[in-house]
Amino acid sequence: MESYENEIKECTEALSKDPSGASQLLVRRAKAYESLGHNDLAYADIRTAVQLDPRNLDAVDAAQRLVRLVLTPADSASSPNTIATTKDSAEAERLSRMQASLRTVSDGDDAAIASFVRFTAFVDVLRACDLETATPDERTLALAILSRLFNHPRAQESSSSSNSPSGSTYPMDLIKQTCAAHFVTVLDSTSKRDKTLAFSALSAIFQTSVSVGASILNRTSILEEVADCLEYESVDVQVAVADVLALACSDRTCRKNVAVYCGEYLARVVSKKDADERLKVAAGVAITKMTMVEDEDELGRQAGAQEAGNGDPGDLAADMMKLQLKDDKLADLFRDLIKNPKSERATLLNAVEGLAYSSLNASIKEKITADLAFLKSLFTLAQQPDTASNSPLTYGIATILANVTMYRPALTDEQKQLKRLRDLANAKNASKNPGGKLPAPDISADPRDDEPAVSSRCVALVKHGAVSALVSLAKATSDNTRFLVVQSLLHLATPQETRGTIIQQGGARLLLALSLHGDKETVACAAQALAKIAITMDPRVAFQPSQRLELVRPLLALARGEHQLRVFESLMALTNLVSVDEDVRNRVHREGGMTAIENAQFSDNIMIRRAATEALCNMMFCEPVYEMYATPGEGAPQNRIKLLLALSDVEDFQTRRAASGALAILAASPGACGMIVKEPRGLDVVVGLVSDEEKVEIQHRGVEIMRCLVEFGGKEMGDKLVEMGTHVRLAALVKDCEVMEIKGVAMETLKVMAASGVKM
Repeated sequence: MESYENEIKECTEALSKDPSGASQLLVRRAKAYESLGHNDLAYADIRTAVQLDPRNLDAVDAAQRLVRLVLTPADSASSPNTIATTKDSAEAERLSRMQASLRTVSDGDDAAIASFVRFTAFVDVLRACDLETATPDERTLALAILSRLFNHPRAQESSSSSNSPSGSTYPMDLIKQTCAAHFVTVLDSTSKRDKTLAFSALSAIFQTSVSVGASILNRTSILEEVADCLEYESVDVQVAVADVLALACSDRTCRKNVAVYCGEYLARVVSKKDADERLKVAAGVAITKMTMVEDEDELGRQAGAQEAGNGDPGDLAADMMKLQLKDDKLADLFRDLIKNPKSERATLLNAVEGLAYSSLNASIKEKITADLAFLKSLFTLAQQPDTASNSPLTYGIATILANVTMYRPALTDEQKQLKRLRDLANAKNASKNPGGKLPAPDISADPRDDEPAVSSRCVALVKHGAVSALVSLAKATSDNTRFLVVQSLLHLATPQETRGTIIQQGGARLLLALSLHGDKETVACAAQALAKIAITMDPRVAFQPSQRLELVRPLLALARGEHQLRVFESLMALTNLVSVDEDVRNRVHREGGMTAIENAQFSDNIMIRRAATEALCNMMFCEPVYEMYATPGEGAPQNRIKLLLALSDVEDFQTRRAASGALAILAASPGACGMIVKEPRGLDVVVGLVSDEEKVEIQHRGVEIMRCLVEFGGKEMGDKLVEMGTHVRLAALVKDCEVMEIKGVAMETLKVMAASGVKM
């Protein structure tokens, strides 16, 4: 019993702090309530969970079980928790029928489901989707039934094995046909209430399955008939229609048809100053979805996808120009609604969704960043329990931040070639049809998406509290939301000046947690963001000792990958980490990190090769690694020294400095000195390190290696160095070098040679 009470307490606290994953938390709490016998409280949680996320099948399963316990108890007199006794007889009867329907779609075979869909019980379910007339219990059951019908496991089997005689006979086509027939029948009514009901049902269908909703709306003449008289309908009917159109525009085919038949109407609605706020924002979302994917649809039309018809999706742009309606105006509408504390919940969700699409536009990204009042409202919204409980809302906010902070990806050679071909095709089309529509502008060339502009936005967002908002959003159970949060933090950490603030506001702690658990891409992005922070920040300031140790595994995972920038940044971060902490060096060794570092030294990328060599140099202070390199032996030990000598003779200064630094550390071992001398060009490379053309940092490493060679090699080694004229160069360093450390080591080396009897 105590464990269930603790579960309830834990879920309640999580909901109060940041209920962005409310649907799943409510399911957990409901199960705990149920185990304690509090079925009424369990059902209340499940009802809310289903309405928040109709596609949450855990909630649907729990609803199916709990309605049997709560709404139809076997003995109401002995079931004090039941709420069925409070229902009037008519409502209780409707709920009883809907419970039976839920059992049918959950437990019945394909024939039973087909029979249910053919009769009036299914129509009752569609009618129960109406927010105005249906009770919360009825709507909960209706959403659960539709979610189960459209997302049934056998529906997937039927789709994948439709040509197989042994495949499932799940009646998905019948379900779609019946939904469409009901929609058309109710829509043909002259009653305002019936029309509102029709679109409320279609809205619920889109919420539970976009593909089923699209199959209805895209049927021949439906949108055309809707558009013919839409402007003359009541405001409530128009709002219901606009809500459906906004949902429908997530589907590409729907988006095209909506643009053809309803684009002009939607543009007029948004341009009216006195239009109903609910209607205006829903229309704005639909238009934004259509306009922000114009490039994609334009490419489809250029490929011959345009169909003959009464209109063209491009006519929407003409309608908007005629009404002086620009993307910026729509974004301003969405921002104003988000800033307005009196905005209704549904209106707020639509505004966030619309801005999530609008924020793909560079000019709107700049406006968002410059509007400090809006940023304050958005960040507050992200952290408020009473608004963040809606998963689509948190996803929308995370999308806005990811878009605004997004750096333009570097194009591969293949992508550059495809872009040139597309630009050429656009130019040819324009020349063939000079009076026709201009090709879509190349938004990828907008200077407001160049690196300096994006970095400026990132700095401003961090300054005004974006990190705290992202930390709150990351508590969502949605993998997609968490990925967007991590992606945003990765972008925000790109300018060096933001990294200290990210650490102070809990961003690094969040990234570390997300780098250890989650889907592959989220883990990789989190690790890369941490690498950026660890490259320039003092690890002793940025991370606690235990955090420094935890960083090793995700950074090594990046170093073993194929993404070159991530490999480079992870190696740079490891270089910094192992330079200050013996425990970190030991952890890198135990985790097999030396293999990753050594493999990176063979990279064709000079930056990766350099970073790997710098990390290796710092790892020489780890005793097991030192012994691995300093202990003589054929094969791997000798090859390691050979590689370090080769890298000490490359053109890149930083690589030479790191490789010769590793050799200088190893030269304190007689075994390592023996392996250096054994290499045919070993002495030549060492002598080259002290040439008068080298920088003092490398000269210092060279004289240190020479001193050790003479100490361990005695007169024989001294004579070889004299034959190569090294004593002359050492004398010049003693006389002319301004760095006292180099002057002192060079003098000491000459003294050792003289003491060994070397004639100079």
